[in-house]
Amino acid sequence: MKLFFTFLFLLSFTLITPIRAQSESNFENQAVDKLQLFPNPVGDILYLKSKVPIESVTIYNILGQMIFKKDVDVANTQLDISHFASGQYLIKATVNGQSDIYKFVKQ
Repeated sequence: MKLFFTFLFLLSFTLITPIRAQSESNFENQAVDKLQLFPNPVGDILYLKSKVPIESVTIYNILGQMIFKKDVDVANTQLDISHFASGQYLIKATVNGQSDIYKFVKQ
């Protein structure tokens, strides 16, 4: 029950921050931390920027259903999400074999 409320608390933020299920000691060496997603909220194009190549991105709706997946393998990319309905989404980005989940809002 505590995990559920923690998850809801994290979803209430509009800033893009990674949601993690790892111990504190693993946070320091994560390349995914260098990933930037903007703008937030987003209209039609979501931009991803990283110092190292992004391997893949997967987007989930707020119910956890996968709605988009793309193998990227570049450091900077953009995703056309104009066909998405307005609402909150989760994006899982994989960099150097490590994944983090970020939240964004589609207007």
